[in-house]
Amino acid sequence: MYYLNRNRFQTSTANLKNLKVIVIGDFILDEYLIGEVSRISPEAPVPVVWVRTEKITLGGAGNVVKNLSSLGVKSVVLGRTGKDERAKNLAGLLHHENTDKDQNFLIASEGVPTIVKTRVIAGHQQVCRIDKEELKPINSNEEDELLRAFLERIDSADAVILSDYDKGTLTPRIISEVSKICVDKKRS
Repeated sequence: MYYLNRNRFQTSTANLKNLKVIVIGDFILDEYLIGEVSRISPEAPVPVVWVRTEKITLGGAGNVVKNLSSLGVKSVVLGRTGKDERAKNLAGLLHHENTDKDQNFLIASEGVPTIVKTRVIAGHQQVCRIDKEELKPINSNEEDELLRAFLERIDSADAVILSDYDKGTLTPRIISEVSKICVDKKRS
């Protein structure tokens, strides 16, 4: 087993704050409704959760951004949302995670909602999960927009991360062309 001593770790991570990473993928809002169960519903044999706390965080590719931010890495995000209020919530959360707000590019797509995964938790047990999503790939015009935005940003980036949750942003064309551009530009 290999152990990394504190000095070597600090030296290795010191330069992370100078990196800029493009994160392309499926951005999701993770919503948590946390409470307690004290009775069973009279309508059906299911627990009634009395919600005490609500929390919304970044999920999917947004979780990658959160992890990079915790290391001090600046991110630029490219992806898709719906044309809805949740898209504004997502953009706001991304802005607080060390992203370059002026460089972020989120397509507001017609006909799909911003993806939300709601987890209902009672005590320490997840009771259920509710998914609000429309599994529809981005169309060819949106692919063109995303690739154009990527080309405008790649020269200032040190690395690229594709974060695919099979929600429609990373089509075969996007994956292929982004990969080719990264090889041509020598980006990892």
